Amino acid sequence: PSRTFRPLHSFLPSSFLEVALVGTMAPNQSNRLLYENEDVQLIPTFEKKGYRTTPILFVNGERVSEKLVAQARPNQTLLSFLRDVMLLTGSKLGCAEGGCGACTVMISKKDKETNTIKHFSVNACLMPVLAADG
Repeated sequence: PSRTFRPLHSFLPSSFLEVALVGTMAPNQSNRLLYENEDVQLIPTFEKKGYRTTPILFVNGERVSEKLVAQARPNQTLLSFLRDVMLLTGSKLGCAEGGCGACTVMISKKDKETNTIKHFSVNACLMPVLAADG
């Protein structure tokens, strides 16, 4: 028997396609995207509004220095930060998909409701370093 294949968009409702098209950004759009270090001049504005402009990280029970924390980038993984910036090479990059466990690190977080510390493991190769802020 012969099979007829239909394109994927034929299964989707038309409203879905409209939302997908409206949500795309034209390459010549006037809103400029800020890339790494292009928005440095905005930092005093953020500080005046009460925002923290550098993350707070603790590694092995000690707060990471401002000098090292300032090197954390939004597109950087926790594993890359630990190995390349802090020079802590205990965690390894294995599969880069979170399946092998070579990059596993422990994250601790204080639960404000119960006033206890909760520990959980994360794949440092997948977790953004700035997600560990606090």
